[in-house]
Amino acid sequence: MSRSFPAFRSVFSALLLIALWAGGLVPGCASTPDPTTASQATPAPQEKPLFLWKVESDSATVHVLGSVHVGSPELYPLDPRIEAAFAGSDVLVLEIDMDDEAMADAAVRMTQVALLPKGENLDDHLNEATRKLLHEKLDLLQINPAQIQMFKPWFAAMMITMREIEAAGFDGELGIEQHFLKRAQGTKELSSLESISDQITALEAYTEGTAAESLRQALEMDSAAYFRSMLTAWRLGDSRQLDLMLDEARKYPESYAVMFTNRNIGMANKIEGYLNQNKTFFVVAGAGHMVGKDSVVDLLQKRGHKLVQAR
Repeated sequence: MSRSFPAFRSVFSALLLIALWAGGLVPGCASTPDPTTASQATPAPQEKPLFLWKVESDSATVHVLGSVHVGSPELYPLDPRIEAAFAGSDVLVLEIDMDDEAMADAAVRMTQVALLPKGENLDDHLNEATRKLLHEKLDLLQINPAQIQMFKPWFAAMMITMREIEAAGFDGELGIEQHFLKRAQGTKELSSLESISDQITALEAYTEGTAAESLRQALEMDSAAYFRSMLTAWRLGDSRQLDLMLDEARKYPESYAVMFTNRNIGMANKIEGYLNQNKTFFVVAGAGHMVGKDSVVDLLQKRGHKLVQAR
């Protein structure tokens, strides 16, 4: 493997988080939102909101940052208000545990669940039209078909999506989680909202029975354009646009519940627990979990907590 382990960790974590964040969009092959729509709905720069909220109790302060899992150089430097919230925190809480040991264990388990039974090939699980799309995409991305034939369709979709967005200039090393993880190591306590095992279980549940169809939809989707639009919405603080990007996923309640609703409940529960402690927390999780009905922010507000958004 040519990558160093820290670099592999960033790519693997981004791969997993991307699958979970965007996975709910695949069934309907969501059209790519126009970034100009986001800019038209965005307040003037001096009033620009951030995907950053603060909630307090008598003993604790929790900053909640909605993140993007891959990035590009123009994402940085981050807004000073985000950096100040991080600097003043005692604990960095990531969406998943991203230390070396957790990532190594996850890589082993992911390989176990992603491999097809011995003697089977990916092409065997696809109809002729999907096979044609697959090999056209592999050729375009310069991926040797032999590298992907042993994997189940849902994992093949993840690999292709990651290669496509990397080719467009996005990098897991430049994701928000990696940015803060590098700076927190050795200086702050680290924690996570979910275990990687939980996320892989959620991913398996989502793909059950729909794997081949999900791959076809992923092959048809312009992943690079989609993530470019998502990054634009994030940089502009346009939660409305990001919420609209999830509307296609909401048309499929069962998969949406697995990918978002159920996980949002677990994240909100964790954050409530932090409010009972005597520390300042800086929580970083996908921005898709922070917008719209039954988001983490919405759930905490419904439970009586006052969340103040940075503006």
